[in-house]
Amino acid sequence: MFYRLSSLIFLLTLFQSFLFAQERLLDGFESLDGWKVFKSDGVELKLSIAEGVKGKALKFEYDFTTGAGYCGVQKRLPVDLSGSFRFSYYLKAESPSNNLEFKLLDKPGENVWWVNKRNYEFPVNWQRNSIKKRNVEFAWGPIHDKTLREIDKIEFTVASFVGGKGVLYIDELTFEELPAVQNLNAIPLINATANEKDLQYIIDNNSATYWQPADLNPAEITFDFGGLKEYGGIAFEWGDYPPEKIEVSVSDNNKEYIDASSAKDLTLHQTYLYLPESESRYVKLKITQAFERRVSIKEVRFLPVEFSLTKNSFISNIAAGYERGLFPRYFYDEKSYWTIIGVDSDEKEAMISEDGMIEVDKQSFSLEPFIENGGKIYHWANSQNTQGLEKDYLPIPYVKRESGETELTVQAFAAGTANKNSVLYVKYSLKNVSDKQISGKFHIAVRPFQVNPSYQFLNMSGGASKVGSIEKISSGIKVDNKIIYPGKSDYKLSLSTIASGEIVTRLAHKRLVKYYKLSDPVNLVSGLLSYEFTLAPGAVTDYLFAVPFYGADTDHNSRNFINNAGVVYREKLASVISAWEGKINRVGFKVPATLQPIVNTIRANMGYILINKDNYGIQPGSRSYERSWIRDGSLTSTAMMKMGYKEEIKDYIRWYGSYQFPNGKIPCVVDKRGPDPVPEHDSHGEFIFLVKNYFNFTKDTAFLKEMFPRVKGAVEYMNSLIAERSTEHFRNGNDSVRAYYGILTESISHEGYSDKPRHSYWDNFFAMKGFEDAVSIAGIINAESDLPSLIRNRDEFKKNLYKSLELAMKTRKIDYIPGCVELGDFDATSTTIALYPCNQTENLPQDKLINTFDKYYEYFSGRKNNKIDWTAYTPYENRIIGSYILLGQTDRAYELIDYFMNDRRPRGWDHWAEVVWRNERIPRFIGDMPHTWCGSDFINSARMLFAYEDETHSRLILGAGIKESMLSGEELLIENLPTHYGDISFSVKKSGSKIKYSLWGDDFTLPDGGIKIALKYESGTGKVLLSDKKVKYDKGALIINHFPAQFEIDIK
Repeated sequence: MFYRLSSLIFLLTLFQSFLFAQERLLDGFESLDGWKVFKSDGVELKLSIAEGVKGKALKFEYDFTTGAGYCGVQKRLPVDLSGSFRFSYYLKAESPSNNLEFKLLDKPGENVWWVNKRNYEFPVNWQRNSIKKRNVEFAWGPIHDKTLREIDKIEFTVASFVGGKGVLYIDELTFEELPAVQNLNAIPLINATANEKDLQYIIDNNSATYWQPADLNPAEITFDFGGLKEYGGIAFEWGDYPPEKIEVSVSDNNKEYIDASSAKDLTLHQTYLYLPESESRYVKLKITQAFERRVSIKEVRFLPVEFSLTKNSFISNIAAGYERGLFPRYFYDEKSYWTIIGVDSDEKEAMISEDGMIEVDKQSFSLEPFIENGGKIYHWANSQNTQGLEKDYLPIPYVKRESGETELTVQAFAAGTANKNSVLYVKYSLKNVSDKQISGKFHIAVRPFQVNPSYQFLNMSGGASKVGSIEKISSGIKVDNKIIYPGKSDYKLSLSTIASGEIVTRLAHKRLVKYYKLSDPVNLVSGLLSYEFTLAPGAVTDYLFAVPFYGADTDHNSRNFINNAGVVYREKLASVISAWEGKINRVGFKVPATLQPIVNTIRANMGYILINKDNYGIQPGSRSYERSWIRDGSLTSTAMMKMGYKEEIKDYIRWYGSYQFPNGKIPCVVDKRGPDPVPEHDSHGEFIFLVKNYFNFTKDTAFLKEMFPRVKGAVEYMNSLIAERSTEHFRNGNDSVRAYYGILTESISHEGYSDKPRHSYWDNFFAMKGFEDAVSIAGIINAESDLPSLIRNRDEFKKNLYKSLELAMKTRKIDYIPGCVELGDFDATSTTIALYPCNQTENLPQDKLINTFDKYYEYFSGRKNNKIDWTAYTPYENRIIGSYILLGQTDRAYELIDYFMNDRRPRGWDHWAEVVWRNERIPRFIGDMPHTWCGSDFINSARMLFAYEDETHSRLILGAGIKESMLSGEELLIENLPTHYGDISFSVKKSGSKIKYSLWGDDFTLPDGGIKIALKYESGTGKVLLSDKKVKYDKGALIINHFPAQFEIDIK
């Protein structure tokens, strides 16, 4: 009966394959007819015809002349995609590893689906690429229903990952309809060389049955599916004795077989072979048995393609079958949080997870601790983990893990010269917290897993990394091209491949195999350094490691670490602590206890900003956002200048400005490849703002003159954009059309408009700031010939901007400041930049301005009190804290501070991700941690609690967020705080009903509008007595027009 059923399924499969095997040639590339070229600025692309697989082929020659950009070809090829399908094409190339994008577009061309192969290693010889429905993802577009049903156009695009130039050859683009579902449970024909009996037991889904070969000789088992069968891997369940080795080969004709996978030293009862998106008719297993042990096979399961679509899905599916905690948290579909480790301005950073796992470099391997004690293995899931920073604010993180009778503290920092010889140092301090002597083993797993989780996809993919080989050498452990220097040599090394069993699963089942060297073609080698320990009650032992970021042998302390680890670690740590204190504490803060968490968060984020910074480039992150946007950079630079940094900002402006395009355009983002040509129109105003703001803090007129040609170029480019919206069509249209008149063209600079470019007021408020600052700059450097045109630009744009706002609000019938013209959308996080830094508060319609932030507060309160349904938000909302301070609504500002501070995850590391999800453990993209644009937004806002510049009235405001009740006998002291008027120091101390103020600073120049102290008085009758008659009391604020100043007030 079994073989009759198999034969029937065999025939049905053949018939089904015949029905759907109707491959259609979409283009054989015998000519270039219909193919249109597109490319970004700074990219060259040439198309021609060359010899192909069959006849001719498309020759695609590209050159990323400035490093970044994209280019491609597009053709109208309407295809119905409602069912299952496969696109195929042949490709070969002579090209560096850039992104290869296969795109499918709808008829308007606004909605795009794609297959994006990032950092793709192009084949040198002809290779057929196949794309099935499951491979295609929605990329962008305004459509709500993202289901792929039909397309109108096909694109091939190369986007820069490393840049350079190359040649692609593309041929034989085909389309084929496929059966909707392929029956993975179809019973194949099976035969074996060493016992034909009971073969059905290996596919009967019954672990109680099994098959054995007749003897101890190598055995072969062949599966015939009767037609091409898709599968993602093979899982084996062994009986008492797994084989010594298993080899898998595949064939379509049962004659010519191709090696597909293998595994050896099998000691676990489960084996998973990674065979992503495999397809064959025949699968042959060759089994080599262990000495005098006849193997038994309980089950052979051909895994669905989805099981191993990626290495991450493969490992996650394996992890599901093991105890929670043996794999990193994200492989169990749980969100994991992390922070960074590095030195100021280095291109390389390590990461540490909330659970104590350390990724030693970008997309590199990790070190993860496990404790074996009392017959149990302790890991992150069965321990209590807490996190913190050295001195509560220095960027030297630790994780403390409480596990049964032990407490493990993981501390990590980086030392050395950035971009030259920096080294990662790690200390594991194991303490016996019981009242008796304990013994056990301490294990450090070297694993092909990143701390950056599997659901992180932007710029670089998280999750599994590549470890091709691990080898024990004289000085330590070599992992591919990196070396781990252990501080103790009394460890035992065990190694394994993923096919033979991931190393921690072997540890859990006590099936470790000792090796000195092991490699793996799948690049998933793992290792274990095992130390034995015996600890008296309260005793501590340290396990120290050093991992150089650059090369294997660049620092003498690393090379000799194993001989002097404790001394080296302590000396390096003391030096790094001292260095970070000097960098972060340029502004002195002595504040009441209620404000200390705010100050610690300011300081910590200053450290994170410096670690995220690569050379001159100020960046918001070290993984997903390892690029320098002028958007983030201008505001982060401002935060840095407020905390005492100047030369770093000058270098940044000069570096970024060097990438200005010949037409004056300021690129939206620059990275190691060069400037990105994507049009995001806020960049021009932001650059001008930053140039002027640098002058505000430094009074460096020479640098202002140096940058003025770039400022003028940016102004000219903004004028060219405005000209496109200054035609008669926009001048004389109806109100909804005239709302676009005289403003910048649409762009995607605002994250909410990535689906479709729009006329964003974010862009236009920054343009307004740019026009205003350009006039100021020209006046400061006496560029009199340029002033008249710059003034006309400013005044004309201001008139058009506010008319646009008026018409947009009128046509959309809204009573708040909208985010863009088209939608009339509510977005206070965007609108807030109109107040700061764009300084438009008094120009905005006041009723609409108040409505905007009242409306936000209503939403915020609903979210805070769980009275509305919400999923996620972004801590860019930190900048709204500052808006409420500027609007005099400090109670609301503190409500926001308390709420956002509560969403630092984990709180002990004092930072934010780019996205905060309501469900803390839902595995969704969160950007970088720490995301230092969010961090700099907090610094800029929190600094307003203590001081901010009122540019409109040329006045310095002090203490706007300081309440009388906060003082309570405690002194508030701020020292060497940079302002537009020089560095100022001030102190406030309350004693009884009296409050004493002192203001001083050697290089401070009193602004024309004086100094205003806006302390919130909460006691007394409202009558204020002043000890200094030169100080004026007006409408609840003190006005000081002399400096230095020292006076006392008595609140009666």
